[in-house]
Amino acid sequence: TVSVVGDPGPHGFQRKSSGDYRCGFCYLELESIPAGIYNIIPS
Repeated sequence: TVSVVGDPGPHGFQRKSSGDYRCGFCYLELESIPAGIYNIIPS
């Protein structure tokens, strides 16, 4: 799961799941992400 730290604004990035978790492997592709600080948590 990727989520933004702080207020992303009305059109900012909110949250995105990487889908199914496979032991030892996690893949997430994101496009057009604004600059900022993000929490990236494999779950």
